[in-house]
Amino acid sequence: MRKAIEEVMQKTMGYRKAAAAFKVPQSTPEIKVALFRQNSHHQLKVSLGLLQPVFTLREEEELIGYLKEIEGVLFGLSTADLRKLSFQLVVKNDQKNTVI
Repeated sequence: MRKAIEEVMQKTMGYRKAAAAFKVPQSTPEIKVALFRQNSHHQLKVSLGLLQPVFTLREEEELIGYLKEIEGVLFGLSTADLRKLSFQLVVKNDQKNTVI
C-alpha cells in the first residue's frame, strides 16, 4: 500500500496502474494521496484492518533479538515455538491477551 501511494505521489504511476501493480483497491491510494496533498504534515499510516498490533516496537525488537541470539547458537525454532514464545511474552508483560 505504501509503495502504491509513493508511486502515485512521485507521478511514476497513475492510481489505476499503482492499484493493479500493488494489489490494493484503487480508492485507497486516491484517498490517502488526497489527504496528504491537503495536509503535507499528514502521516502516511497504513492500518492492519481489523487487526491491532499486540506488541510495541520495543517488545518486537526484544523478541527479534532473542530469536537471533537463539539462531546464533544453532538452536532451531519452529513456527509453533515462535507462537509459544510470543504468547509467553504477552503473559509476562501482562498485556491484553489477543494472541489466542
